[in-house]
Amino acid sequence: MVLREHTVTYWTFESEVRPEITTTNPELGKVIAWADTHPVAWNIVTGTRSKLFGRWSSTYLGWSRGDNAAKAVLERLRCFKEIIEEEQNCDLRRMAQFTLAHYRDKGFCNGLFEQYDNNDKR
Repeated sequence: MVLREHTVTYWTFESEVRPEITTTNPELGKVIAWADTHPVAWNIVTGTRSKLFGRWSSTYLGWSRGDNAAKAVLERLRCFKEIIEEEQNCDLRRMAQFTLAHYRDKGFCNGLFEQYDNNDKR
């Protein structure tokens, strides 16, 4: 029998904005780099202020909703980035771009209009 020792080297990608978010996946490393250049994206996908792109949004896969673990946050960021850069649905892309640009504005509400009567939303 021959016993051989192997040394394995791998890269870890870590966010500068959120150091607790790390990955060894190069594709998700690109997502982290994008989010670090757009720091508000971290707030959008981990917060609850945006109904359409916040952490409880149905825009994302079920397993990634609501959880702020690194894997779930990276999946929501990947999806959000993909919508902004590649989505063919112009309305969804426009709303994502609007959210990214105006999320920190006072009174931000997704750019969606909600109509109310005396008791209920319509």
